Formats: sequence, C-alpha cells, structure tokens
Amino acid sequence: MVHEIAPHRLINHYDPDKTARPEDRAVLFRRHEGYSKMLARPQGELFPRVGEIGAVLPGAVWRYLFTVDEEDYYMLEEPDLTGDTRAVAEEMASEPARPGTEAAADHVQGIEEGLPGFAWQRMSQLRARADAPREQIYAAFTAMHLFTWYRASRYCGSCGTRMVHHSTERAMKCPACGNTVYPRLMPAVIVGVVNGDKLLVTKYSNRPVRHYALVAGFTEIGETLEETVAREVMEETGLRVCDITYYKSQPWGIAQDILAGFYCRVDGSDRIRRDDGELAVAKWAAPEEIELQEDDLSLTNEMMKRFKEGFDPFL
Repeated sequence: MVHEIAPHRLINHYDPDKTARPEDRAVLFRRHEGYSKMLARPQGELFPRVGEIGAVLPGAVWRYLFTVDEEDYYMLEEPDLTGDTRAVAEEMASEPARPGTEAAADHVQGIEEGLPGFAWQRMSQLRARADAPREQIYAAFTAMHLFTWYRASRYCGSCGTRMVHHSTERAMKCPACGNTVYPRLMPAVIVGVVNGDKLLVTKYSNRPVRHYALVAGFTEIGETLEETVAREVMEETGLRVCDITYYKSQPWGIAQDILAGFYCRVDGSDRIRRDDGELAVAKWAAPEEIELQEDDLSLTNEMMKRFKEGFDPFL
C-alpha cells in the first residue's frame, strides 16, 4: 500500500523551528480546473528542491511539513498563511469576520515556465507514476492532506478571524477567541463481504473509475467502526452481515481519510439490492473473477488481492 515504504520512514513530528535549506524538498500545490495539482517532474523523482524554487520565486516563505529518512519536505506558504508573530496576530484580530471568504489568488501560476522539466500534475496522475519512488508518492499524498487542511483553516470557524500558526504544535489558532484547529482526519471503512467462496465487489456510480472496489463509507457521529461496516453494507447493497473482523488500516491523505479495513460474512439472504445512487455494479465474484486495480497502493486493492489468492480472514 502507499504508506508501506520500508526501509524508508516518515517522520511526522512537527518542528516549527526548522528552516528550509536549498537542498530540501519543495512541495507546491495549486488549484486549477477544479483540481489540486502538484508541481512535479514527469519522470523519476517527483519533487523540486527549495533552491530551485527560490531561484524563480525570490522571497518564498516555507512551512515545514515532515521528513522522509533524512530529507525534509517544505510547503510553499500561501500569502495569507505566512504570519504567526504577535504583531500579525494583533492585526488579524482587528479584522472583521469573513465567513465564506474565497481562497487566496493562485500565487504560483506560471512558475513552471521558469522550471524546465516540471509540470502541474493531478494526484491521480501521480498515483499512476510507476517510475516514481514509492516514498515520494506517499510524501505527495501526505503533503496533499496538509495542504488541503491549511487551505481550509485560514479563518476561525467560531468567530471568522484570520487564523495564525500555533507556536509549538501543528495547529492553527485564532488570535481573537483562542479556537485551536488540528489537522483533520476522517475515519472511514473498507469492507470485504464474503459469501462462501465469493467476495462482494462494486463499482461506484457517477465516478470515472473503471476498476472494481469494495463497499466503503465514512463513520458517522456516535458510531463504532463495526456499526459503520454494517450500516454501509446495508445501505449500499441491502445485505446483513456478521462476523465483522478487523484487517488493517491505511492513511489516505488525498481524501484526508484514515481507512479501516474489515472483512465480514453475509448474514442470511445473499440477494443484493443495490443502491443505484451509490453503486453502478454490486455482485458476488469468485476469486478468478476479481479484477484488481492497476496499482498496489490502496487498502481496497490489497484486500481484494488477498482474497483472490486464497486468504481466509476468519481463521
């Protein structure tokens, strides 16, 4: 899966005192045509260096994200996220509330013209990059998670004041009311429903996804993960389940998720009553009928692959 990068290691401890060096990895995102895109090389290693960006964008401000092995990764700050001093905080506190404020202007538009060999790529393109180091694809997923959270955390959800960076931990803090916001993690489940020697496979409705998947969904307020499993399967396929068994979890940064994988058995009737609004396909598939995804990055694909290869999750 995407986060399984051993012997490489992600070090996600936040260090606000780190300072970007020219040799560090530079992470740049922009919103374009409704998608978030990352500046990347089209082949091989993905990320530019801080020094390369600094040569075409003098005065760039960097925010430390994380370290992979010995390499530090920094995100280019957006103009309205750079202040974290007391003076700036006091200035921000005097601003009127601005609920619903639009995102800042795209301050990196056209930067690729000064960086031959780089282009803006969607996350789906990066995911398909078999030529790129696995640890860098995972770094891109994780950086995307932080980028999305930072963009969504510009203004306080309680009073509308512009937020500032917390001085000691990865958080955004309101200088007016003290509201503190930490990176968002959304729990969700991936469910392999077993019916004897067959597995329930699905395809989503209204999404450009060709490959098979499993039942999946987000945990709601007041639910356990096991209750989410039973509810999602019932809502999407009309099936009751039992013997809900935990498999493993996976961070999925491009959607801000933490995914928990479960297998379970169909309980009673195996007649599928598909929710057409959620699924275009829902069927029982024997191991030889299971079509795997093109890459091996997702928990969904691993769970289908393990079943296809004869894995019994209930032993």
